[in-house]
Amino acid sequence: MDKMGKILGGKAPEGLLFSRKDIIRMILPAIAEQALAMLVGIFTGQLIICGWNPFTAINESVNGILSVCADTGNLKTFLFTALMGAFVILVRISGGVKGFVNYLTEQSK
Repeated sequence: MDKMGKILGGKAPEGLLFSRKDIIRMILPAIAEQALAMLVGIFTGQLIICGWNPFTAINESVNGILSVCADTGNLKTFLFTALMGAFVILVRISGGVKGFVNYLTEQSK
């Protein structure tokens, strides 16, 4: 079974038409893993800054995240970056990079 089939739970996609459920199955694990790592990093940094008080660290972490999201410029930048990252992950998982490299290799001969 190829990599895409494993990601989609054993079902091989037909053509380029994916259901929303299949797309969510491909993208969500990568996003969740990276988001969890980011939140743990933010919390750990605040824990050190707040003198190892976990309650103050949680409060400061939430306030910091909300203050960054309150600015529309930051929010637009974040959303653009998240969408580009999701697109890159989708291309990588679907084998687009490998196909493009093969195409360039054939063209250079």
